[in-house]
Amino acid sequence: MKKILLTIFALATVGANAQFAPGSTAPDFTATDIYGNSHSLYTDYLNEGKHVLLNVSATWCGPCWNYHNTHFLADFYEAYGPNGSDEAIVLYVEGDPSTPVNAIFGAGNNTWGDWTEGTPYPIIDSGSVANQYHAPYTQPYFPMIFRICSSGILTEINQLTASGLRNSFSNNCSTLTGVPNHAYVRTQDVYTCGSDLAVKLTNLGNNNITSAVLVLKEDGNVIDTQTFSGNVTQFNKGTVTFSSVINEDSDYVIEIQSLNDVAPHYGYGETEINVIISKTVEKVGLQVNVYTDNYPSEISWKIKNSAGTVIANGGPYQAGTNDQFGGGGPDANTTKIHNIVVTPSECYSVELYDSYGDGWVYNSTAAPVSGLEIFENGTSVVFVNGNGNFGGINPNTAPELVRPSAFKTGATLGAENFQIVEFSVYPNPSTGIFNISTSEVVKINVVDITGKVIYQASSVQGDTVINLSNLQSGVYLMNVSGENINKTEKLIIK
Repeated sequence: MKKILLTIFALATVGANAQFAPGSTAPDFTATDIYGNSHSLYTDYLNEGKHVLLNVSATWCGPCWNYHNTHFLADFYEAYGPNGSDEAIVLYVEGDPSTPVNAIFGAGNNTWGDWTEGTPYPIIDSGSVANQYHAPYTQPYFPMIFRICSSGILTEINQLTASGLRNSFSNNCSTLTGVPNHAYVRTQDVYTCGSDLAVKLTNLGNNNITSAVLVLKEDGNVIDTQTFSGNVTQFNKGTVTFSSVINEDSDYVIEIQSLNDVAPHYGYGETEINVIISKTVEKVGLQVNVYTDNYPSEISWKIKNSAGTVIANGGPYQAGTNDQFGGGGPDANTTKIHNIVVTPSECYSVELYDSYGDGWVYNSTAAPVSGLEIFENGTSVVFVNGNGNFGGINPNTAPELVRPSAFKTGATLGAENFQIVEFSVYPNPSTGIFNISTSEVVKINVVDITGKVIYQASSVQGDTVINLSNLQSGVYLMNVSGENINKTEKLIIK
C-alpha cells in the first residue's frame, strides 16, 4: 500500500538537491489542450494578473490519481477560476511523452481511469512542457505541483487541499478574494436504496452557506424541493437529502435555486447525477469476500444498517515480515471470507478503513483490484473498490471510504442454503496440543516465522487434535482453507 508512495517521496527527497532555486522565474510555454484550446502561460494568464497552479502528472501514476480524485484542484479552480472570481487558473499537464492521449480518457493499460471525469480545468498532453519543469531536477518525478504567482515567481508545493492551495497563493503571491454565494453539486454517482437521495453541496464562496434551496428533477419534471439549513464554510460540504421514490430507468438532475436567499453567483444549471440503486438480497446469509493488498494489517471494514449500527466487521488481518510496515505474510494479496446475517427491510452501507492512510492500493492476485465484495448464493451483490487515497480508524489519517446504500434487503428473507461456518482452535497458548473444531472440511498448514511449512493436514473435519509439542516455544501461523473459510490463526506454544 505504501511502496509506490514511498518511492515517489524518495525521488522527491533526492531531487530536492537539484531543483528550481527560490525566486526562479517560470519557463514560458504555449500548448494546446486535449480539446484544441491554446494556453500561453504568460500571454493568457500571468500578464493578465492571474496566478497559475501547474500540476505535472502521468496517467499511470497512483499518487497522481489519488490526488486527482480528492477534487481539491477542481474545487480551487471553480472558486477562483473563470466560473468564480477569475483570479487564478489550474493547468493539468500529462507529462509522460510515451503515454498515448487516449490514456487520459481511461483507455488502455497505462492509466488509472478517465482523468477528464469531474475535471473542469484544462488538461494538456505535453511531454515538452513537463520537460521544461522537470529539467532542473536530477531525478524528476510525478506528481510535480507548482505555484506560479502572476509575477512569474515559481515555487514547487505539496499536494494541498483546496483551502491549502488558497492559502498558499494568498500568503505568497497576493490575496485571493473570491466571490460570495457560490456553490455546486459535483457530477457524481449517487447511491440509494430506492428512496432518500442524498447529494453533497460544496461551498465555493468566500462566505458561509447558511441556507440553500435545491430542486430534484426526474425526466425534466420537478419532483422534490429541499431547503438546506446549516453553516458550511468554504470548500466544505453540506448534505441535502431528497425524500423521493427513485426509479432505475429515469434521469435525474439537481439544480441550485438559491444560496443564502439570493441567486447563486454562477448558475451551473442542472447538474446531471448518475443514480445507482442498490441491489436487493432475499437471503438471511451473505458471504463477504475481502481482497487484501500487500499490507493486510492496515486494512479493516464495517457494514452498518440504516441506523448506523455495525452488523459485521473484520480486520485488521495478519501482518507479514517482508518489511518494517508489515508487508507480505499469509493474509497478503489473498481472499478473506466472512459470513454475515442480515435482517428484512434494511439498507446497508459498507465502510473501508486503512490505518496508514493511503487506501488498499496494491492489486491482489485474488481479484482485479483490492476491495470488498458481497455475494448472495454465489452472485455478486456489490463490490467496493479499495484502490484510493483514504484512511480511517487512526484519527491522524484521511477519512474512511464509505459506500452508502451499498445493498438492501427484501421485506422477507429466506434462510435456505445458509449455514454459519465456524472454526476454532483451543487452548491457545498451549504446550503444543491444540483442539480443532470446524463445521466444514478444511485443510491446515502450520508455518514458522520464516514461512517454512512445518505441519500439514488435509480433510480436517469436526473435532480433532493436532500435536505440535515437538516444536520449540514460540509463535506459529496456522493457515486454514475450505469451501467457505479462508483464515489464519496465530498459534502460541509455551
